[in-house]
Amino acid sequence: MLKANFKANIIFSFVSRLVIYLTPLFLAPYLSRVLGAEGIGIYSHAYSFVYYFSAAITFGFSSCGINKIAEFRNDKEKYSAYFWTTYFLRSVFFVISTTVYVFVLIFNGFGHKVNLNIGLSLILVLIASLLENQFLFQGLENFLIPSIGDFLVNITYAVCIFCFVKNSNDVLLYTILKSGMNVVLYLGTSFVSIRYLTKPKILWNELGAIIKESALFFLPTILMSLGGQLDQSFIGSFCTEADVGYYQQASKLPTLVASFTYAISPVMLSRISYLYHEKRLDEIKKKISEGLTLALFISIPACVGLYSIGQFFIPLYFGQEFVASIPIMFILLPTCIISPIDSILINAYYYPAKKNKYLTLSLIPAIVGNIILSLFNIIIIKMNAQGAAIGTLFSELVLDTCLVVGARKYIDFPSIVSDVWKIMLGSGMIALVVVPFCYFVALKQIYLVIIGILLGIIIYGLVECITREKIITIGFNTLARKIKGKKNSEQ
Repeated sequence: MLKANFKANIIFSFVSRLVIYLTPLFLAPYLSRVLGAEGIGIYSHAYSFVYYFSAAITFGFSSCGINKIAEFRNDKEKYSAYFWTTYFLRSVFFVISTTVYVFVLIFNGFGHKVNLNIGLSLILVLIASLLENQFLFQGLENFLIPSIGDFLVNITYAVCIFCFVKNSNDVLLYTILKSGMNVVLYLGTSFVSIRYLTKPKILWNELGAIIKESALFFLPTILMSLGGQLDQSFIGSFCTEADVGYYQQASKLPTLVASFTYAISPVMLSRISYLYHEKRLDEIKKKISEGLTLALFISIPACVGLYSIGQFFIPLYFGQEFVASIPIMFILLPTCIISPIDSILINAYYYPAKKNKYLTLSLIPAIVGNIILSLFNIIIIKMNAQGAAIGTLFSELVLDTCLVVGARKYIDFPSIVSDVWKIMLGSGMIALVVVPFCYFVALKQIYLVIIGILLGIIIYGLVECITREKIITIGFNTLARKIKGKKNSEQ
């Protein structure tokens, strides 16, 4: 039986996600200044269309594959057969989706604002969707290999951006580099994955069943990510490319905060799929509640901190051209708390428990509301990117409410509440100290931001230590045991 360390896998997954999201955030100040809002908008608008075809290729196969591999991870022959069958089906979907995409692109089906060369280079995104093999490692709860791959590829990508992307004329080169890095990553991990697999074997008799089961994952997956992509498509179609750029940069910070907790989700999906198979329901409830508490421990203070310094951080970080991103970011910030909760519940309850139907029914009003509200705000009220952000926030609130209600029997609310008040107290203290400091102390923006961040971290840490918040306490106890164990071994 495979022995998997749940905490270690969370750390590996966390590091992987951190690298994935920190790299574009690290590059953002440079790219904002060399490409400008319009250059970033050109890429983001074109990507918002290719995303739909990429989602059609993956078609829920990865999520379904994680479930199958996690369920049969002690039977190499069986999980290998599911892996190869998934790859075969994805290849078929790749040929169909890519053909349709190229046809629509060449005949200007995405509108005149989508550059043909940019669109063609984005075929690399479709190739990456075909090659993606992370679901194998996630199903086996081996997060070290993807983490190493993500680190190496993202570092190489960052170096290439600094070396080769120099001005607004390099949007095409930027697109090729950004789209191609996942192709390199998945090709590299493919060589490693062979050692975990048997020879290729296609489950011909189960093709229909796998497509049907994957479709149950596909609908929620496409609906969940549809909002952000539709927003950029709407903004690019009815506003300017610069407005797309403002929205794209404004969404980076809430996305980064959310990404810290997204790392928990793939680990929980693979582990809890196994626990469901073993009928260990009490342990499932405990892990879901622990995951939600950890998500809130990270996201609430980060959200409050960004509200406190956002007015100064955006122009300092992205440049004065992106001042228009400030109100957009303020609208989107609550999503960095809401979205991780949704992600954890979906991966830790709805997918493993096969509650995809309820999940899909919850997503429909959320996405329909987003579309109606965004279009109304953009076209009628002329709110541009801010209007789309309001639609996204509304969608997240509706979805979160439905998911929490649907999973209420698997959430230990008393346990979460016993910790959340401490998190809220620490976050409130951040606002009470950092906001007056930033607005009333006469310092340069860079010093205000740096000192504001440090103050927030110190204040939050002190409050959580004083109130003996559970995650902090566990962390200190674990560290103390390790130090004690090390001393004992040296004696």
